[in-house]
Amino acid sequence: MDEFGASPRVTFDGDSYLVTTADGRIVIEGKFRIDPTQRPKAVDWIDAVGADAGKTLPAIYVLEGDRFMFCAADEGQPRPAAFAAGPGQVLRIHQREVARKVGRR
Repeated sequence: MDEFGASPRVTFDGDSYLVTTADGRIVIEGKFRIDPTQRPKAVDWIDAVGADAGKTLPAIYVLEGDRFMFCAADEGQPRPAAFAAGPGQVLRIHQREVARKVGRR
């Protein structure tokens, strides 16, 4: 559980992302830029909606199967070097949801 409640949902579409709460409220929205050639792989989150709107947050990420993990720093701070949140950083782990087909009988 975090500041958005239990299990906020993150949706990616192209170079955009959207974070919603269980009741459908949008809490963060923005764009991202990835650089998979860096070690660890780098991503910049550019928030358009939410507490960090207008900021670019440097981060690192790893995608292993259906598990996505990132560690981001506050704007103006150095990009994290490890997947452990320190002061001014946040660590998030997300599990991909498999879309369920709804059929009629």
